[in-house]
Amino acid sequence: MTEQSDTLSRYLGYLRQDPDNIGLLLQVVAQYRAARQPREAEALLDEALSKWPGHSTLLHERALLAIASGDAATAKALFHHLQESGADSAVLRYNTAYAHYLLGEFAESVVQLQQIAPAAYAEVPRAPCLHVLALHHQGELAAARELAEGLLATLPEDADLAGALALTCLDDSDIKRASHWAQRSLAIAPEQIYALTTLGTLELATQPAIAGQHFDRVLAHNPHDGRAWSGLALSYLAREQLDQAAAAFSQAVKFMPGHIGTWHAYGWLHLLQQRIDDAERCFQTAFELDHNFGESHGALAVIATLRGNTAEADALIKRAQRLAPDGMSVRFVALLQAQAGNDPARAAAIVQDAFGALGNGQPQLQALMQGALKRFAGKRDQ
Repeated sequence: MTEQSDTLSRYLGYLRQDPDNIGLLLQVVAQYRAARQPREAEALLDEALSKWPGHSTLLHERALLAIASGDAATAKALFHHLQESGADSAVLRYNTAYAHYLLGEFAESVVQLQQIAPAAYAEVPRAPCLHVLALHHQGELAAARELAEGLLATLPEDADLAGALALTCLDDSDIKRASHWAQRSLAIAPEQIYALTTLGTLELATQPAIAGQHFDRVLAHNPHDGRAWSGLALSYLAREQLDQAAAAFSQAVKFMPGHIGTWHAYGWLHLLQQRIDDAERCFQTAFELDHNFGESHGALAVIATLRGNTAEADALIKRAQRLAPDGMSVRFVALLQAQAGNDPARAAAIVQDAFGALGNGQPQLQALMQGALKRFAGKRDQ
């Protein structure tokens, strides 16, 4: 018997002798959690809540267990029940916000976080970072940056906050500030995942092997990080390690299934590997996520063109040209048509001109996909 299991057995014995001692019960729950036995902890709390259904501490602890087990919906319901019953604290607001965040309910998360006074940040040190991340996911990049920069003036050693700001600057196409805040974050905490993700993305085009190392470090801390898996896939793609890139993309879409851009990148990788059916499945998934995204119509037009379905391709490309006239897929169809017409000069010009709007203005992704498209075009010429 290990020391931990011996301690747990001893506390269970105490609880059998004093079953109504809630403080002791919570110690047993803590022991179960330390022993990685969440189901036993949940069963004990559920039994206790059947006796004391309105006990706020028991309800809060049960909600925390729900989050730990991946059941954010149950946690959210319990946290809101506590608030509706009159409970209110910075910790409760933060945990409620976090449950909303895990469910992708970013606006609701922000509402909870706005009710935490800065003076209470010592109780919930992760609140500033979560607030920035929630605004970021809402698409409120300017607001996220303003908040983070203001908070860092008073919290200069908050590495998580600096990392979140770096990632926000990256997605706001401010490469200089993204690099600055990422370096500052990593100087404080060398394994800060948002800063590592930022630097990995910035180094994809010029130093893909180093970029891959950054993403590997992120995944060592959080193997469910879809963005890191996507970045790792792109680093493999830049090194022409296509099988490894495909494996990484499969993980990226598993953990980030609603990200259209990742499905498209995965689809284009399949095209590089001449796996037309797999590419079509990726592009079709992206299309189902948003029927008004022009690149999805264009990508399906590419598939139709490759299969010789001219009428279908023409209908799809017309919709793509209306929705995204400068998109990569529209230009790629033109490339295929130029190759089919044995016009190599036009084909080369299309490749050089095809990337102005690609990657949401990110030059790293543009350079990667430009190289990939050139390789694909070269394979078809062989």
